[in-house]
Amino acid sequence: MYTDEVGIRFEWYMLRIDQYDSTMSVKIAGEGTSLELIIPAEQQYYNLSVKVVMDKKVKMVTAKMRRSNSV
Repeated sequence: MYTDEVGIRFEWYMLRIDQYDSTMSVKIAGEGTSLELIIPAEQQYYNLSVKVVMDKKVKMVTAKMRRSNSV
């Protein structure tokens, strides 16, 4: 388990969602302050979440995966 020098822990998750944005499954994608990720082919059915833990405080942020128009 990765914890940075000030005691903050980052945990990354890939969430598989359905057409109604309901979570179908959760996969651990990694831990640490950065993440290398292979983007799934059907991006519209995935969200990326990061859980940040410091002492007894927990925050979670989730973002939808979207295809970029730039190359």
